[in-house]
Amino acid sequence: MEIRQLKYFVKIVELGSLTRAAEVLFIAQPALSQQMASLERDLGVKLLGRSVRGVTMTEAGEAFYKQANIILKQVDMARHVVLAAHEQPSGSVSVGLPSSIANVLAVPLVRNVRTQFPNVLLEFHESPSFYLDELVMNGRIDIGLLFGSNRSKGLKFRKLLTESLYLVGAAGSFKDDKPVPLAQLADYPLLVPSRPNSIRLQLDQAFAQVGLKYTPSAEINSTPVLKRLVEDGLGFTVIPWCAADAEMAAGRLQGRQVIDPEVAREVSVCYSDKMPMSFAAEAVCELMIGTVSELVASGRWRGVHIDQKIWQ
Repeated sequence: MEIRQLKYFVKIVELGSLTRAAEVLFIAQPALSQQMASLERDLGVKLLGRSVRGVTMTEAGEAFYKQANIILKQVDMARHVVLAAHEQPSGSVSVGLPSSIANVLAVPLVRNVRTQFPNVLLEFHESPSFYLDELVMNGRIDIGLLFGSNRSKGLKFRKLLTESLYLVGAAGSFKDDKPVPLAQLADYPLLVPSRPNSIRLQLDQAFAQVGLKYTPSAEINSTPVLKRLVEDGLGFTVIPWCAADAEMAAGRLQGRQVIDPEVAREVSVCYSDKMPMSFAAEAVCELMIGTVSELVASGRWRGVHIDQKIWQ
């Protein structure tokens, strides 16, 4: 088994096509097929199957894919670790953010990484939170921000912050920005995502805890569309401040924090417990935490309480 075979296998899986992988890898397709056949003979199992939809993994292939990603991460780490004590962090670091948090964090994080760690290639993934844990476990990303602090097997969690949710309406919907009791939300035509969206689950749980019910006016599973509908006065929604910070700052949307009880969600830093983070990944992780702190302190990201234990 060779490292290049692992790289070839991972690229084929990611692209779902031998032809496309051969183009990206700058290798002839027959040669790529031979490398995969050699790898399968060496392992004694079938890793890939072909269908009209392209290349798919067998059950053994899925297990091998996870380990191949981990091995390739370790190889990449080995290239940089010997110089880490005397040089700036370098190498590739992949970060995954939920869409709502990416809305406020992505730009300043990329800017700070570029400024402070010019030798780091930042690979950025935006994805729903419930997909990010799988990406971390598979070794596709080094660091993820996830909602909650579930102790999933193969993952480590560090609670970063608690984030309040806001009742959001079009400009002029509210006379002031005073907090609004949860019970009053049932009187508004609410536009909400469908389950298993984390905000929807949080809202449903909050209503259930106080013995109240509400009926959504519509279920919208696109945050940009949701915000446009609210801007046009077609309803209200419940989202964290970070999901609409630009619209809030521009005065196109208004928000009132939900209280009695306060509806909030936890956000944790997540990474693999199967392998240590590279020097560059650790540096980016700490820089990301510092960037979050700056956004909160400046008032750009409202309704956030940072867990002080994250600094310990």
